[in-house]
Amino acid sequence: MNRLLLSLLCLAFMAPAALANGAIAERRTGGLVFKQSDTVSILREDLFVSLDQIKVDYVYKSEASDRQTVTIAFPMPGVPVNDDPGSLREILPEGADPQNYMSFKVSVDGEEVKATPFAQALVGDKDVTEKVTKAGLPLDMLVDDANALLQKVPKPALDELVALGAVGQGESYGEAVYWPQWDYQVAFEWQQDFKPGETKVAITYMPLAGYPADVGDSYETGELAQAACVDDAVRGAINKRRAKGGGYYEVASVGYVLTTAKYWKGPIGTFNLAVEKPDEKALAAFCPSEAKKVSPTRFEWQARDFAPKADLSVIFYTFQEVE
Repeated sequence: MNRLLLSLLCLAFMAPAALANGAIAERRTGGLVFKQSDTVSILREDLFVSLDQIKVDYVYKSEASDRQTVTIAFPMPGVPVNDDPGSLREILPEGADPQNYMSFKVSVDGEEVKATPFAQALVGDKDVTEKVTKAGLPLDMLVDDANALLQKVPKPALDELVALGAVGQGESYGEAVYWPQWDYQVAFEWQQDFKPGETKVAITYMPLAGYPADVGDSYETGELAQAACVDDAVRGAINKRRAKGGGYYEVASVGYVLTTAKYWKGPIGTFNLAVEKPDEKALAAFCPSEAKKVSPTRFEWQARDFAPKADLSVIFYTFQEVE
């Protein structure tokens, strides 16, 4: 896969930016992608989703007569480099590599793979990586004083970044101030051998959940609720907790890109989904609504010959006791 194709695939999975001041937007992730295959299919996919971890175990089958090597990419969603909620500085675990802000790991047939990270600077769907690096700026902008660093950029280059929307410009006490406002995105890429027959691939990462500041009723009715199959049963459970004085709820949402299955041959043979709530009092909503509750905190759903027509959206309602 060339870098241009990789860039296009990465842009395809960018999540929307901030919901509102003080809110953290869900950054949807998931799905291994590469050029269309007419010989490799997904025999089985086991997907586990929680607020803290996503795990996916794949069993692939190659019908080719010889071993084939393809380039596979896993694009992480872009995150802002400014000081907004959900920015790289805020989500990065202490001591973690900024190029792996979601603690991504991949193994093939039980052996860990050292995937190569490729970082980009993005403004919407526009790649401004070259402009940012030529200006002498780090793509992650993990610096103590962003304004001071931006002030050192030659004026023509700085003006161009402002015009592109990569840098914001304002004034404080009569002096110009600047701040970065691009998104930082990393895609991991590795060479994958598919021998004739089965190959097992496992990935794990920390999802970038969305935490809206103003919940309102959009997570009970409307488009957001519809995407997660919020039905009368979920709304009834919410009202039941309210009636019993169970307090108010906070919302967290996790998304996973399922539609990348189109890059492989045919539908997914067996698809197993497991969703884990943070605690017994929490509620979870996702499609399909007929998933079975198998423990106080876990739901499961299975499908055969599964061809996803939409991506997965999970809403967690965490209830807070009123003092």
